[in-house]
Amino acid sequence: MTVSELVGKWVSIKWHRDDDPWTGKILREERGFHVLETAEGKEVPFKKDSLCNLEVISEPAPKSSGFIAKIRTWMIEKPWFWMNKHKMFTIFWSGVVIDFWANWYSYAIVHDWIILQAILGFFLPILNFPFIHWFIDEQDIS
Repeated sequence: MTVSELVGKWVSIKWHRDDDPWTGKILREERGFHVLETAEGKEVPFKKDSLCNLEVISEPAPKSSGFIAKIRTWMIEKPWFWMNKHKMFTIFWSGVVIDFWANWYSYAIVHDWIILQAILGFFLPILNFPFIHWFIDEQDIS
């Protein structure tokens, strides 16, 4: 894609492989730089050649700012971002918690505590989700 074709497009850019992507619309090109406007209205200049990844994307849906959006941000997005950034720490401690949880589940089965079995059995896959997600994510499936 040529330089002039990027102006007006929605893109996702990364400077380094492990960075979180910057998403926005390319406003203009000036003095060899492209200017990206993020969703927050911040202008970010960049050179196309200095990027690790540049991806043209479709225009994102507008973010809601209601109560549910705030709950989603604080209970899902922020913890997930932190866990992704600290994978080894999260995997270690989730392994400890999951092992304890699974032993507690087997203890509930032996003592025939039906309600506790149901609760523990329901939440065990949810606790395992980040570990399984990262395991599959790190494998080269081709």
